[in-house]
Amino acid sequence: MAQGNSIETIGDWRNSHDALVRLVNGEFRSLPLRTLNEIWPQRAFSAALKSSNFQDICQRIERDTNALQVQLPPCKTSNVHVSHMVEFIRQHLKEDLVSAILHGSLGTDEVVSYSDFDALVILKDEVLDDNQRLLRVAQKLFQARRIMYQLDPLQHHGWFVLPEQALNAWPEDYLPLAVLKNASQMNMPETQTLQIKPVLRPGRSAEQFHNLAIAVRQNLTTGIYSTNLYQFKSMLSKVLLLPAMYVQARDNRGIFKRESFDLAKGDFSPADWAVMELASNIRLDWPLVKPAFPEFLSLRPGWIGNLWRRKKSCAIPDNLTGLFGDSQGKAVLFLIDKMQSALPKSGADSTKTL
Repeated sequence: MAQGNSIETIGDWRNSHDALVRLVNGEFRSLPLRTLNEIWPQRAFSAALKSSNFQDICQRIERDTNALQVQLPPCKTSNVHVSHMVEFIRQHLKEDLVSAILHGSLGTDEVVSYSDFDALVILKDEVLDDNQRLLRVAQKLFQARRIMYQLDPLQHHGWFVLPEQALNAWPEDYLPLAVLKNASQMNMPETQTLQIKPVLRPGRSAEQFHNLAIAVRQNLTTGIYSTNLYQFKSMLSKVLLLPAMYVQARDNRGIFKRESFDLAKGDFSPADWAVMELASNIRLDWPLVKPAFPEFLSLRPGWIGNLWRRKKSCAIPDNLTGLFGDSQGKAVLFLIDKMQSALPKSGADSTKTL
């Protein structure tokens, strides 16, 4: 294995990160692999694994003595689906993960009907060193996505994934340290301590905000968000992420989403910000959603399940349609314009250690 401790060297895992996330979530780019995964998952995962060389990102270096200590308490919740996930991870993946981190509203045990399953898995270097072991771990995590859909049939994302090496160059643009400080872990019954060296690429924060703004614009201008409740939640989740992405781009630091609203709204008039308050209230008044019929398709990870959820989700309740229509969509677009105008012009993309 390569040795080194420069920020450039220990950040090499980023080159294969997207492929690792796709592998773990079974979200393959090619149609043949997506189709194969529906009928012969073992073969599909094996083929996807052969096309990437994850061993190159598993460098052995000493932990930085100046790294920050992050305490992750064990997950304590009465939510049955989270309990099932804890049981699954401890039974099948305990020896393969550095940590399985529950964040968002589940991580702080503030579950509402809107809550989805936000979770990060950090894979041990030794797993990435062994193709057969990585194959097993990826398939187990893919199977565990069924539990995510049991909690939220409208779940629109899978696992967040990082290699162990990321502890030495923690990507604040992927999952800010502030999020971990409001999280818990599912892999052990006692408090876990992680040594983390956070790194932030300023240009990346601005890029993420602008990409999110483009996605929200597309949702609102095409009207796809009004198709069904799945599409509506996908749009609303992007809108609710705007304050966090805005603050990160403005202040060049990671932020916990819940705290971003207060930090962002002072930059705008109450009239301009009102649509964001409306979006937040919709989240709190979200209806209890059941899986679309047939349930086995709604809870199925993979291409067919994703297609079924996107196309066959229940209709948007009348009360939500009345709360969020064309005028509210235009208000969001106007607020995005204001946010973009308020942000400094992005400069060169440089990497800084925090």
